[in-house]
Amino acid sequence: MIELLGVRIFNLRKRLGMSQKTLAKGIISNPYLSNIEKGNKFPAQETLLFLCNRLNVPQDELFLENKENPALAKELETCFTYLVSDSWSKIKNQLAKIKQNYQLEKELPLQELSYYLLSAAYLYKNNFSQEADEITEQYLLAIDKALLNHQELMPINQYYAYFCAQKAIHQRECQLAVLHLEKMLLQPSLNQELLAYLMSDLIFCYQSFGHYEKALTLIRETRLRRSAAQQKIAVKLFYLEGLIFSDIQFYQKAEQSFQIALNLLEGFPEMASDYLLLIYYQQLQILLQRKVFEPASQKMAFIYQLIMEKFTGKQLFSKNEYFVMLALSINYLESNCAEEADHLFELAQAMQEEFPELKNMVAYLQALSELRKGNEADYVQQMTHLLNRLDDSWPSILAKRIKRQTSRYFSQQLKYKQAYMILMENE
Repeated sequence: MIELLGVRIFNLRKRLGMSQKTLAKGIISNPYLSNIEKGNKFPAQETLLFLCNRLNVPQDELFLENKENPALAKELETCFTYLVSDSWSKIKNQLAKIKQNYQLEKELPLQELSYYLLSAAYLYKNNFSQEADEITEQYLLAIDKALLNHQELMPINQYYAYFCAQKAIHQRECQLAVLHLEKMLLQPSLNQELLAYLMSDLIFCYQSFGHYEKALTLIRETRLRRSAAQQKIAVKLFYLEGLIFSDIQFYQKAEQSFQIALNLLEGFPEMASDYLLLIYYQQLQILLQRKVFEPASQKMAFIYQLIMEKFTGKQLFSKNEYFVMLALSINYLESNCAEEADHLFELAQAMQEEFPELKNMVAYLQALSELRKGNEADYVQQMTHLLNRLDDSWPSILAKRIKRQTSRYFSQQLKYKQAYMILMENE
């Protein structure tokens, strides 16, 4: 259980900006310290005492009984369950509870590192990349080499694989994400519910990167599992299936999948904040793609009314609802419906700090707003800034929308070459 003590020593050393040579000097050799930090060797008690003094930490941070805290282990397991099953408010509260109730630096390194793996995975999964990177930099830089030598350690290797998968998805490294998720699916200890959720993550990964056939096959396989159809995961599966069919322009099939998801939501009202408006918005996109404008206009008005009713009732908005709010505001601005767009944009700006991962959509809205006001110089400046920041980490739909809108503007200004170059860049 104290096999990962070397990772703690590495982290303490890095926090002090101390080199291996400085820490090892007069105590042990550099190669021996390197082996300790990689988990290949375990230091003698006398060596630990010297290391404590040089690192200026209490002895109880390195002199540890080889016994894990069972209460903390259970809390971490609960944390993992909430994280995999997308229980956002529960996972956030659970992480805070652990941080408050335990002195992690005095628990086994295995349990401390488990906490930070789960924390970083949560942050990457919700696109809080700066905070996730900070945790990774401070606690997790040396863990990969240490775990390579201790692949028998569970459940930390499971937590590590999930952390790696979420980081890879966030960085849009499809093959790496798939590799880690598939590795997790082989674990015999996973219950059927978590297994289904992990498969839905894999489906999402395939869908995000255009591997539609694999995604649809996996959806069918997941549905065949006896438990999946009886659980909330079915809502997510039908939603993802609808997204895929919509992406490949099988609109009738997409509508069928979205409708099934809506019907299933009636049995899981607690999931409405995550999926109800999102499904309605995807139905709207199908109508717009098919150029059925009158029903699309009615659907926009319907979604707008639901958002305003929720706001008037002082109910909290989820991240997915915030996304719909921003996306619908963009639809209204692009359709020159200023009043509705302004109302939604005002709500969106008020919640911008709570969901920073959607800041790019807010920036696009601000640019469109400047154009509507006639501030063309500000519009060009803001859109140029957005175009310069476009990369693979952006949702492809938003990136294409920004490029099309900017190209259309320059075309109207008779700057055809510039309009063409914007559309062709990165294609």
